Amino acid sequence: MDIFLPHISLESLHHYIRTMTRSMAVRSHRDMLEWLQGDIQSYLPHQIMIAAWGDFETGTVQHDILSRLVGVRSNNSNHITITPMLLKLFKRWVEFGHRPYAIHGDESSFLIPDSGRECKISEALRNMRCVMVHGIYDERGCHDCVYAIFRNIVPFSLQEHDTMALMLPYVDTALRQVEHLPHQVRGASVANIVSESTDSSVAPGNDLTDRDHYIRTMTRSMAVRSHRDVLEWLQGDIQSYLPHQIMIAAWGDFETGIVQHDILSRLAGVRSNNSNHTTITPMLLKLFKRWVEFGHRPYAIHGDESSFLITDSGRECKISEALRNMPCVMVHGIYDERGCHDCVYAIFRNIEPFSLQEHDTMALMLPYVDTALRQVEHLPHQVRGVPVANIVSESTDSSVAPGNDLTDREVQVLYWVTQGKTNYEIGSILEISELNFRHTASLPPLPTKLMKMAKTIQNMTGYR
Repeated sequence: MDIFLPHISLESLHHYIRTMTRSMAVRSHRDMLEWLQGDIQSYLPHQIMIAAWGDFETGTVQHDILSRLVGVRSNNSNHITITPMLLKLFKRWVEFGHRPYAIHGDESSFLIPDSGRECKISEALRNMRCVMVHGIYDERGCHDCVYAIFRNIVPFSLQEHDTMALMLPYVDTALRQVEHLPHQVRGASVANIVSESTDSSVAPGNDLTDRDHYIRTMTRSMAVRSHRDVLEWLQGDIQSYLPHQIMIAAWGDFETGIVQHDILSRLAGVRSNNSNHTTITPMLLKLFKRWVEFGHRPYAIHGDESSFLITDSGRECKISEALRNMPCVMVHGIYDERGCHDCVYAIFRNIEPFSLQEHDTMALMLPYVDTALRQVEHLPHQVRGVPVANIVSESTDSSVAPGNDLTDREVQVLYWVTQGKTNYEIGSILEISELNFRHTASLPPLPTKLMKMAKTIQNMTGYR
């Protein structure tokens, strides 16, 4: 793939890297607009971007519109005009094999038909003779995402198709961190601020072949569809940039301890379906807490300092044994406002400590890693779609709703009960004694509530 980056100067490459890593610092629509209409214009000139997500088969989609044009705003949009256009763009993206594509000139006229319900946005879109489209499937959030950029200048080149493929994970990561607008369905509070890395030392080597290899490696993240694909990618070319033996990806509500995880490694027996929540979940909660304390920046733990992560347990497994032999761990994360959860990624190795340059590499590569894993179908033991915490809060049965005085701790216990955990396991995961757990689970009239809520969650998530 002949992408533009190998043919630019090292100084320009550093500018590109600084521009892309700023995606991790976006926290508002204003930030997003300034980023898109600022440095991004050097790579993909456009006047309007529309991001859409949801179920395109049923037509249940939401969208954001980002532009400096007067009146071209999300809250001014007319769904009667915009939604049919988005469904057409998505359908064509599928027909193009989920690859970037462009529409130019008169061909674009079918997108916005004449309508009795005219608005500034439809008027502006009719004046945009060129549109380029690409998308991502989010298995974790159970929805498709499509991004369309419009302009009224020169047609999009084939080189810009490749640029779109290379940049989309950063655009998607940035927009998922932005708090939803009032008219959009959302569930969590203001997005966490993830600080940016501005150190250009993470750039691929000065050799053009090195830069070409880096670009090919990153763009392969968009082709990942299975756990085998992501494992081969992580344990293959990614090792050139971040050598490691184990990666653990975790997502969910870290405040309540309701998290899920994937484990990716070539080590024998180190697999997600062999993991012990009693061991893994407390470790993930500690790693997340420290990531917050570090200002949402990448950080590393080395040597004896990592010993607190995996405590001695009577329930040993291959994974906890392997992790005890990994004295070096590096952690970074992303907040997903669209999916209403935090995501944390930890890589482990038993070789030399992680360098400061590798911290920057982690910041630069994480959007690609996150994009790859969100496209992978969930394992049988993982809950898909709506977070369990939301399912509890949105239960339509008023007799089981959290408004009936369930504490955060009781909701945590409830979740692990629905996952079939024993008293001992729940106590270990939540770091409370089995005696305290029994007390929590026996407070009247909690047992009846727990059973009814557990049944509701099992029905809604498909867990048996």
